[in-house]
Amino acid sequence: MKASNDFLFMLDGDVQLIVPETLRLLVQTAATAKLGVLAPLVTMGGKLFSNFWGALGANGYYARSEDYVEIVDGKRVGIWNVPFINGALLISKEKVRPKMTLKYICVCLAGVLWEEC
Repeated sequence: MKASNDFLFMLDGDVQLIVPETLRLLVQTAATAKLGVLAPLVTMGGKLFSNFWGALGANGYYARSEDYVEIVDGKRVGIWNVPFINGALLISKEKVRPKMTLKYICVCLAGVLWEEC
């Protein structure tokens, strides 16, 4: 990542952002709230599928959080600390170590826990 960039935005090939202002709003929100990692809510129309997990089960895998349906349906709006995101994410340069390559970042994403990468 070049030193002049404040953020890295990663978008999976199967994700389509339909709100043109998404990237601008993510950067503005992350900068204002000083958030190191931020992801927009990505859903599949008419399905309870999204790009985040609201909770983890005892086995460390997906568990539906109490508010998951409300969030995916757009009835609950906000910013949450969640255990897993994918598909589209914005990363602040403060969360990327110097000399860290994009390949290394992607490998760490698979591990979910940023601070342990």
